[in-house]
Amino acid sequence: MHTANASNAISESDYGIHVLVVYDDLAILRKFYSQYIKKGIEERAL
Repeated sequence: MHTANASNAISESDYGIHVLVVYDDLAILRKFYSQYIKKGIEERAL
């Protein structure tokens, strides 16, 4: 799964759902986390 798709899937899941994301590459994890946090900030700013 691409980082953008994973970020969207997690952010659109119901509250209370537990998700485990495992990446073997730290650079990919950083990209995923950056996208996830950015989307969360943008949604709360509306």
